[in-house]
Amino acid sequence: MKPSYLQEEHLLFRNALRKFLEKEARPHYDGWEKNGLIPKDFWVKLGEQGFLCPWIEEKYGG
Repeated sequence: MKPSYLQEEHLLFRNALRKFLEKEARPHYDGWEKNGLIPKDFWVKLGEQGFLCPWIEEKYGG
């Protein structure tokens, strides 16, 4: 049962992020933990998919 305060957009965002993390983060997680570093290209991919700062207007990089 979904919480009443979540809108369809929230659920779509959450599901998309979950799929992205399963594909792009999970396979590399142990190595990142071992090295103590998440590569810059991962953060770039997060941004390109709109997962970083989604509340900021697109014209400002959100």
